[in-house]
Amino acid sequence: MLNLTPCPADNLGAYLTEISKPVMPVPAASPSTKKSRSTKENSSKSRKVKRESPTPAKNTPIKFTLLNIRSLKSKSLLIREKIAKERIDLFLLTETWLSHCDSACVVECCPPDFSLHHVCRSGKSGGGIGVVARNSLCYSTVDIQHGDSFESVTIRSSNPVLPLLTVVYRPPSTNANKFIAEFSDMLSLLFLYKRPILITGDFNFHVDNCCDKSAISFLDTCHTFGLTQHVKEPTHRNGHTLDLVLSCDVPVAELQVCPLTPSDHYFVSFEMQETILPKPSTNVTWQRDIRSINKFDLLSSLTDSGLVYPNPCAYNQPDEIVASINDGLQKAIDTVAPLRPQRTKTRDYPYLLSKKLDNMRRTKRKLEHKFKKTGSANDLQTFKTHLSLYVRELRKSKSSFFSKKLSNKSCDSKNAFKTANFLLNRGKKLTVPRPPTLASTSRRTLSKR
Repeated sequence: MLNLTPCPADNLGAYLTEISKPVMPVPAASPSTKKSRSTKENSSKSRKVKRESPTPAKNTPIKFTLLNIRSLKSKSLLIREKIAKERIDLFLLTETWLSHCDSACVVECCPPDFSLHHVCRSGKSGGGIGVVARNSLCYSTVDIQHGDSFESVTIRSSNPVLPLLTVVYRPPSTNANKFIAEFSDMLSLLFLYKRPILITGDFNFHVDNCCDKSAISFLDTCHTFGLTQHVKEPTHRNGHTLDLVLSCDVPVAELQVCPLTPSDHYFVSFEMQETILPKPSTNVTWQRDIRSINKFDLLSSLTDSGLVYPNPCAYNQPDEIVASINDGLQKAIDTVAPLRPQRTKTRDYPYLLSKKLDNMRRTKRKLEHKFKKTGSANDLQTFKTHLSLYVRELRKSKSSFFSKKLSNKSCDSKNAFKTANFLLNRGKKLTVPRPPTLASTSRRTLSKR
């Protein structure tokens, strides 16, 4: 039998700290929700509980945006801002100019709950295609073999309702007939998946020119496979339609072309209608306001629960005594500091919240609205000039912020390496080199002889 003494009046704070530690976890009920919930509470302030929304599925349009970015490295923060502001689900990129060493750019261009599916150009610089996709759509990369006349990345969702998505970039120097033949072979492989198909990208064909034989041959090939081309406006500053949206069994709607870009290509935005998607689960943080607890109220709750003056004859077995103590502590803490649900808020990077950047964002929005109202070429050039200054200020703000952060942590090697790993997008897992196999050792030995 445990000997529980009354609370000493002269050391009430230490006693409350000691009794607030649970002996073992037991199921308990929260009075704020009045539902049974298994809890494992310690002295920490909060914990995260993943809850699925009970609301039924509904028709949700999926927003796409296509752009030939011409170097994502210098415009990654701008892409991140556009995705978050316009709530884009899939951002399709061509000519990213990224290599395998540019993993730091992945962190910058992806908002929370987004991932970048990217394929670098092999053998030489330039090129590169990628898709910044929302994680709730459950897309993953699929390896589709094709020739070397173009670059592509294909992603497939675990949800069969969503289309098989392919982003293509064809360099203008490649032979048109070779590309059409290899593109037809890739289409034959895509249709084997028996899914709706959506193909976008920069094809570098002047499909707006009725006399261009290569463009006509390409469109005939797409028509043979049952693909519909949706872009009817110029997508390049020289007045040609180069960036295309091809679909098969995909309801493309609300397609718009916008020249307000940091590149010589235009934004191509569209939506996929009539898509039934389940509402994604939300993370809820259940918090107790421990700091605002009045110790006299807690002592009163402990007295009401029978822990301050326990009945020694109530329980005889150790398990019963432990369960009684845990139950009393749980009731006391739920009375004075009940669990309250709070939605997790994603905070943006601190260097993006400066007053100078806020003023430049306001000016950028004003110039954007002015051009959409007038359509003047001078207003477009003014917007592009301000946009380049804004991108430059973003890079400058980030550079100065992390320079100060690393200089302040020069004596703290642990936090300095943590900051460097964040900037370089390094994971926590270490790559351990494998020991040489017998075959490789023998091959090396024979080559020396």
